[in-house]
Amino acid sequence: MTETRNRYFVCSSPETNIVQGFYSVPSSAPVTNPDFHEITQDDYEHYLTQPGAIWKDGSLLAYTPPAPPLAEQAQDALSRIQAQIPSLFVMGQQFGEKTKAYISALNAIIDGIDTTSAALPAQPEKLTD
Repeated sequence: MTETRNRYFVCSSPETNIVQGFYSVPSSAPVTNPDFHEITQDDYEHYLTQPGAIWKDGSLLAYTPPAPPLAEQAQDALSRIQAQIPSLFVMGQQFGEKTKAYISALNAIIDGIDTTSAALPAQPEKLTD
């Protein structure tokens, strides 16, 4: 049996050059997509575990995507709290004052009332706080 070696590629967006996927293909397989760029096995193994990468000037570089808009972050945080509500009430517990203030602050960001905050407020440790 002969050993099959692989070649390694990234596929990047033609508009942004942001890497969309990493691929390991047999060396005998043709790769004709112009958005596929061959990389080394070391780069493949390293960047596969990173939060992002970009193909720029023939090189693979680390890329950290920008944070989502604050209102989107607030909605995500509120959704995580809402997912815990049934358990809280089954246990006969209620939101604490800190949590109520936190939810109010998130809603103000989501609704566009708070336009000055640059980051989410600190989340209370427990919903009963």
